[in-house]
Amino acid sequence: MKALKIRQMVKVKCGKYRTINVRYLPKRTVRIPVVAVALVAVGIFTAIALLGVIMVHGQQPGQGLGRSSAALVVMERAVVETPAPAPEPMSVQGFAPVAETEAEPETESKTEDETETEAPEAEVELETEVVTEAEPETTTPWREYQEWELNLLADVMYAEEGFIEETLTNFEETERAELAKRAHLLAGSCLLNRLAAHEGGYDMWTIVFTGYGYAQSTRDRILSGELNTPDEVREWAKELFEKGPIGPAGLIYQAEFQQGDVYEVIGNQYFGIEPNLVP
Repeated sequence: MKALKIRQMVKVKCGKYRTINVRYLPKRTVRIPVVAVALVAVGIFTAIALLGVIMVHGQQPGQGLGRSSAALVVMERAVVETPAPAPEPMSVQGFAPVAETEAEPETESKTEDETETEAPEAEVELETEVVTEAEPETTTPWREYQEWELNLLADVMYAEEGFIEETLTNFEETERAELAKRAHLLAGSCLLNRLAAHEGGYDMWTIVFTGYGYAQSTRDRILSGELNTPDEVREWAKELFEKGPIGPAGLIYQAEFQQGDVYEVIGNQYFGIEPNLVP
C-alpha cells in the first residue's frame, strides 16, 4: 500500500498548533483523540436538532417562535385593512385650515327701489268671439213660376192700374204713389187667387185671354206690345209670387164697378170678394 501523507493541525497541551506528518496505518492502529470525536458529534447533533426545530415551527406557526410569526402576519393584515387617514388640510402659519362647503345656488336679490317700482303683472283675459256668417235665408216661394208668367202678371197689373194715379188728384204725391202701388198689388192678387181657385182656367194664359175674366181692351193692350211695363211693376209682381197674394183668398174681383163683397176701393177701382171662395 502506498503511504498517504496527511497534514493535520493538532493542538497540544501547550496551546500551540504544530504540524505533524502521519503515515497511512491500519484503522485499528490509528489513535484519534476522544475529545475531538465528542465535539464533532455534539456539533452534528446540534445542527440536526436546529434544522428539525426550524422545520417543525415552519409547519405549525402559533407555538414558540411560530407565534411571533403569526403575530407579524396579523399585524401586516391589520395594516393593510386599516384605511389610511385622510390627509389633513395644509395650513399656512397663522391661518386655520378652511373647510370646504357646498356652494349655495345664487338667488337674485332685489333692491328696495326695484321691489317698490316693480308693478304686478296684469292678468289679461282674451275673449275670443266666433263670428259665423249667417247663411242667406232660402224661402220657398208661394208659387213656382216661369219667366213668361212673371211678365204676364206684371203686364196685367200695369194694364189694369197703370192710370190709377190720374184718379188720385186729391192726395199728396207720396200718398198717391203708395196707393198706386197697393192698387197694382191688389190687381195682381186677384189674378193669382183665380189661378189658385181655378176660376176661369188652370193656367194664367187661359184665365187672362179667355172667358169673362178681363175686358177685351185689357187684352189688346197686352198683346199690342206697346204697354212698356216699368221694371218697378215687375218687382211688385215678383214679390207676389214669392210672398203670395195680399188680402183674403176669395179676393178675385177687380173692376170700375162693385162685384161680390167690397173689400177695398182705391180711386175708381173696386176690389171685391167672392163669398163662396172664402174658407
